[in-house]
Amino acid sequence: MDETHWKITNKNINVIGIIGSENRPVICSNPKEGFTSIFIISLDGNISKPVIILKGKTARCLNKIKGNSDKINKKFSNSGWITEEIIKSIFDDINVAVNNEKSILILDKYPVHTTDNVKEYAKLKKISLIYVPTGRTGQNHPLDVAVNGPLKMAVQKIEKQEYINDPFYKPNINNSIGYLLESINNFKRET
Repeated sequence: MDETHWKITNKNINVIGIIGSENRPVICSNPKEGFTSIFIISLDGNISKPVIILKGKTARCLNKIKGNSDKINKKFSNSGWITEEIIKSIFDDINVAVNNEKSILILDKYPVHTTDNVKEYAKLKKISLIYVPTGRTGQNHPLDVAVNGPLKMAVQKIEKQEYINDPFYKPNINNSIGYLLESINNFKRET
């Protein structure tokens, strides 16, 4: 399991214009605008539904997401990042997926992952937690090494084509989630 900040715009914004035109419109999005996406991949290469976490105080913030509801798990938190409650719900999903059998989850040492409450809940759900050492996720965390980067690069290609097709294209959260899902569908199981 790994979470990453998923930007609404996953590319550098370039100015695109007709040669010789007097002005060129620049369409910008907030480069920090985005959501947290959590990926869970089983040993056999199956990718679970991504968990999308939006920043908000109530579930109403989830109304921003239109469509694809059957392909993602939607959550929210005040910070837009994972919380103990969200990770516990992920443990519940894992427990169901493995029919209440023992399982192992590799994750980083993000503070929420290491609280006593989270560790106890994992034990209750028969999930052994293996933590990648601090500072080693770039080398030793399977999702950091082989999945997050390639997925984001695949989305950049999709977005680039959108800008080529329509220089006035303005990305939004629903496009971004759609591109994320498209990239997952095209992801090679061997990876």
